[in-house]
Amino acid sequence: RPPGGFTLIELIVAGSMLAIGIAGAIGALSACATAVGVGESKTQAVLLAQEKLTELETQEEFSAGSSAGDFGEDYPDYQWTLDIETVTSDDLTDLWRAQLAVTWEHAGRTQTCRVEQWFYRPTPTQQTRG
Repeated sequence: RPPGGFTLIELIVAGSMLAIGIAGAIGALSACATAVGVGESKTQAVLLAQEKLTELETQEEFSAGSSAGDFGEDYPDYQWTLDIETVTSDDLTDLWRAQLAVTWEHAGRTQTCRVEQWFYRPTPTQQTRG
């Protein structure tokens, strides 16, 4: 072998190791990008759920039942379903439980964010008793 040179096999091994390292780095970057995308879509779903619950908080009266919809043109990939039911006990009246689910598609899979919130809405006679 000439002084200061490399043999062909050494160059092939070094090139192969470099290619494997680059392929691994690209795979890791792809996984990171996917994780960021999932995180962004989950964050958006939580914000949309909070927006929907804020709408509920401003309602003075509830009725038990289910409803569903979407978030309009700004968020066409997100849908919501809402179940509202009354909760009664000996000590409490006018207690409502709202169960909200926000669903969306990410990377070909359906994702869901579920939120539950309780509301107290006294009847007008209870409000005046004070």
